[in-house]
Amino acid sequence: MTQEKCNHPLPECIENFAEIKAQLETLLEKTGDIQKVLRGNGREGLIIRTDRLEQTHNRSVWISRVLLGAVLLLVVNQIWLKVFPLPTSIEGVQAVQVKTK
Repeated sequence: MTQEKCNHPLPECIENFAEIKAQLETLLEKTGDIQKVLRGNGREGLIIRTDRLEQTHNRSVWISRVLLGAVLLLVVNQIWLKVFPLPTSIEGVQAVQVKTK
């Protein structure tokens, strides 16, 4: 890479650098504000709040699945009892005991 001499006058270069510096400071301020929102500034930021929402959602899904499983078990139990009713008399119990022996 060869170095070439700049043909722009010095005042113009200084002016361009001043503009670049002002734009850079503006960008740094904006990114600083974004960092404060994301990470929090003495409070919980969006990252932590989003993580907590995800954890709560995952717990809710787990609880919903457990409850659905329990309801399905109750339904299957009721269907089973309708198809294969339990004996209600002593003779019926004795008949079941004799069959199993």
